Amino acid sequence: MNKILLIGSVAVAFALSGCATPKNNSLSVFPAYNAKHQHATVRVEGMSEPVERVKVYSFLDADATKEKPADFEHFYWEGRASYSLGAIDATIAPVSIAAEYNGGTGIEDTVRAGAMFANSLWEGNFTMAKVYPIESSGHIGMQAGLFVSQDVTDRVGVSALAEYNFKPQAVYGEAEVGVKLTDRLSAVGQVRAFIPKKSDENDIAPVVGVRYEF
Repeated sequence: MNKILLIGSVAVAFALSGCATPKNNSLSVFPAYNAKHQHATVRVEGMSEPVERVKVYSFLDADATKEKPADFEHFYWEGRASYSLGAIDATIAPVSIAAEYNGGTGIEDTVRAGAMFANSLWEGNFTMAKVYPIESSGHIGMQAGLFVSQDVTDRVGVSALAEYNFKPQAVYGEAEVGVKLTDRLSAVGQVRAFIPKKSDENDIAPVVGVRYEF
C-alpha cells in the first residue's frame, strides 16, 4: 500500500506540474541517502500557477528505515495554495494569503492559514516568509517560516529553510548546497534538522543525493 501511495503521489506531482504554462511550472525528484539514520529517502516537489495570481506548491517525502533501508514506509506530505494580493495593488503583489496542509505517517492532519511573502530581493535570490496564525487542530499553535535561496554561480546554488512551531516550541531547518551536473541533474548535499525545546532530542542528519528537474 505504501509503494502504491508513493507511485500515486509522483503521478499527482506530474499532473500538477502539467496544469499551467511551462514557464510557471516546476517539478523535481530527489532520491537521496540519509547518512545518520542509514536509509533511502525520496522527495518529490512541484509548483504551478494554474490561474493568474494563484500558486500551488507541494512536496512529498518518503523515507525508509535502517532495518529496511529501501522499503519506503514513512511519508510526509505538504501542500500549499496561495493567492497574490496584486489584484488590489501591484506594489503588494509579493504578498499572498495562503492555506497549507501538513500530514503523513504518525502526524495529525493539519490545515494552516495566514499570509506569506515571496519575491526575488536581488539577482539570483528568492526569499519566502510565511506566518500562519490559524490552524485546524486547535492545539498545535501558529507557525512562522523563512526560506532563502541564492545562486552563487551559474551551476552552484545554496538555500536555507527555518520553520518555528510555537507548539511544541520546535524548529525544523534545512541547509542545502546544489551543484548542477547537467541542465536538469544536480548533485545535492543537505542537512535536515529538528530542534525541539528539549535539546537532548535534537535530530540533525546529513542527506546526500541527486535531484532531477523535469
